[in-house]
Order: sequence, then C-alpha cells, then structure tokens
Amino acid sequence: MKTVRGHGVDGLLIYDHQPGKVTIYTMDKKVGSKLTTESKEVKSKLLHSSLDKLLEDAAGKLDRPV
Repeated sequence: MKTVRGHGVDGLLIYDHQPGKVTIYTMDKKVGSKLTTESKEVKSKLLHSSLDKLLEDAAGKLDRPV
C-alpha cells in the first residue's frame, strides 16, 4: 500500500518498556500477519546500543525489501 506521494509502510514496530523488560512487537504489512516479539531483560535502563540491536532484530522479522 502506498500513499499518493509514493510513501509506503513495511510493517509496524511497537516499543513497550515494563519494569525489568523491554519488548518490541512487530507485525508485517500483510493482512493476517502474526504479531511477533523481541525482548530483552533490563535492570532500569536500556543502553542505546542495546536498543539499536533490539530494533534491528525486530525489524529483521519484517518481510520487506532491504
């Protein structure tokens, strides 16, 4: 699906930080796609580098062109 300007969506990433755990939920743009998760245990804060890695791992699950 693309907008009039040619912009499209490859999928959805949702960031959820609960005490002790950060979870990234992902879903492909295809109708009927399953929600998948990528999680990391944390004490209080997640390092930027760890967040980057978590987002990369989560986005890697999306069916999208590279």
